[in-house]
Amino acid sequence: MAVMKKKEITRRDIISSAQEVFIEKGYAATSMDDLRLRADVSKGTLYYHFTNKEGLFLACLNASTRAFYVNWLELSKQAEGAAEKLYLLGDYYAQHAPRSLSNATFEYMTAASSEDFSSYRSLFTLIQPEYK
Repeated sequence: MAVMKKKEITRRDIISSAQEVFIEKGYAATSMDDLRLRADVSKGTLYYHFTNKEGLFLACLNASTRAFYVNWLELSKQAEGAAEKLYLLGDYYAQHAPRSLSNATFEYMTAASSEDFSSYRSLFTLIQPEYK
């Protein structure tokens, strides 16, 4: 396993703390200052890693989707057959949905729809590889 550099650790920690804020407050009600305070970093550090709230949210969504997918792949090995796998997926989602970015994602998509479709493209590009 490669040793993480300080910049990578800082970025990972910012993403982790930002996920908590987005889950608690939602996308629209979250400010970059909220994210900076939770991560306990300077404004310069936050903007060095992420130029705006949207970029940080997409990084959070990417990390969350990857973690969900990796955990699901391991868990799904326990199921035999499609029906059992569907029940298992439902249980897994029900357990994790309350602490997921689902609500914030819908807020983000609603905000993006009033602007343009480039945000949707970013979102779908992010999750598409997980569903191939």
